[in-house]
Amino acid sequence: MAPRLEPSKIQLIRDMLSSNEKISHIAKTAKCSRQAVHHIPSNIEHFDNARAPPMRSGRKRLITPSMLQALCDHL
Repeated sequence: MAPRLEPSKIQLIRDMLSSNEKISHIAKTAKCSRQAVHHIPSNIEHFDNARAPPMRSGRKRLITPSMLQALCDHL
């Protein structure tokens, strides 16, 4: 997986998108892929943030907070 964009690059891309620059020009200026530039407006629309939230994987926790507190008290 590619590394995440730095916050300064994301801010640069957001500013250039708001000034209606072409995606290819933005990608060259920010030194990132066109796909990364293309996903930022979509992420802002869906998540109110330029970065999508992390994807959680695996099973959900089976120990509830109250069970965890009882275990900690027992130890």
